[in-house]
Parts: sequence; structure tokens; C-alpha cells
Amino acid sequence: MPRKAMKVIVELDIHTVTCPGTFLRDYGYVYLKVNCMGLEVNTKSVPPTFPLFFHERLRFERVFRSCQDPAYVSIHLKGEDILIELRQHDDYISDGYVIGHYANNARDYLYPAVAPYPGTGRELTLFKTSLFNPIRITGQPLRLEFSTKTTIKEVPDPDDFNSSPNLKAALGASDRIQERVERILDTKDRSLMLKGDSDDESVDSLDILRDSLREERRAISDAIREADRAAYYKSLGIDL
Repeated sequence: MPRKAMKVIVELDIHTVTCPGTFLRDYGYVYLKVNCMGLEVNTKSVPPTFPLFFHERLRFERVFRSCQDPAYVSIHLKGEDILIELRQHDDYISDGYVIGHYANNARDYLYPAVAPYPGTGRELTLFKTSLFNPIRITGQPLRLEFSTKTTIKEVPDPDDFNSSPNLKAALGASDRIQERVERILDTKDRSLMLKGDSDDESVDSLDILRDSLREERRAISDAIREADRAAYYKSLGIDL
């Protein structure tokens, strides 16, 4: 039976970024760059006029291979960082520069201590950087309105690819072929021993044949194992 792992799927709905009464001096388009559980996703770029309307859903997936109990998922999320950056383009070639940011661990971000009001989304404050350049300083906070949905699924452990039935069947067939070859070689060895020790060259050639067959079997087994491993990861949606 294959080992279990926990797959966490986070759906982040970005609604708006507000800063009432604020007008940016620069005219470059702005966008959000979100790094969650080691995955990085960018939103579309919008005009630099508050409020910024994104209305976009970002999806993040992560398989925790060493986690077999849903109760321990929160511990793993505590060790994962989330970084949200509000960036403004300057030349539309580079990533631009950061004008606001927010950082926290994934558990506190997804499951805050103070639950939001029922039926509404959530809000958080983005910290302004020195590159946040408004025409007039209003003192209004830079706030992100969003909502999240987190799904935890039980999946086979991707590291436990030895449990794959295709790999077991292929290696079993390889074992049967090797046993058949060994029986043929043993029969030839006995026939040569009955003839005497005069045919030493034939014995040496059989030893070389036996070693080459063993090396070939190991190479075939490694190739089958690697191919089955790649197919197993692909079935789980993981790119090597």
C-alpha cells in the first residue's frame, strides 16, 4: 500500500486594492506579485488609478510529502512564507519596482486568529515603500481586498514510486528472464565440466556472457524504474 501525502490547494481571489484620495505620480501600470508556498504568480496589469480592480483568481498547489495526517498540515503551513508585492512597471520589460508589500507565514494568512465577518471578504494592509510616490500625501492606508479557499486532499506520496504496479510488473518480468538465463548458463556449465578442463576458454566466455547479461539487466531495470517514476510523477501533476 503506498504511503500517503497531503496536497494543499489554495485559491486566492484578488478583488481590489484601495487607497482613497491617492493618485500616483508615475503612469506605469501596476500589478500584484504573489509568492505562496514556494510558487510565484502574477496578476494582470491595471492602470495606476485607485481603486485598482483585479478580480482575478490565483491558484497554488503544494504536496507535503512527509505529512500523512491532516492535523499536521498547519504545522507545515507555519513554515511556509507568503509574500504579496504591489509592483509598478517602469519600462514594461523588467518586473518593475515594489511600491507596497505584505509578508507573513501561510498558516496565519490563510487562517487568521480573528475570523472575518460572515458573508464578506477579507482585507489586509500593504506596507508602503519609499518608492510609493503619490501626487499628494493623504495618509490613507493601502489595503488589499481578497478572499481565500483552502482545500486539503489525501494523495499518494510521490516519493513512494516503488508502489507503482507497472514498475513491480516490469521488474518481476525482468527477474523471471534473469532466472531463465541463469538456468541456461548453469546447464552449459555442467556440460562443460563433464567434458573436462580442456575448454577453459569456453568457461571464460560464459563468465563474460553472464556478467554482461547481469549488467544489461541492471541497465534495463534502471531505465524501467526511471520511466515509471516519471510517469508516476506526471499522473500526480508534478513536473520533474
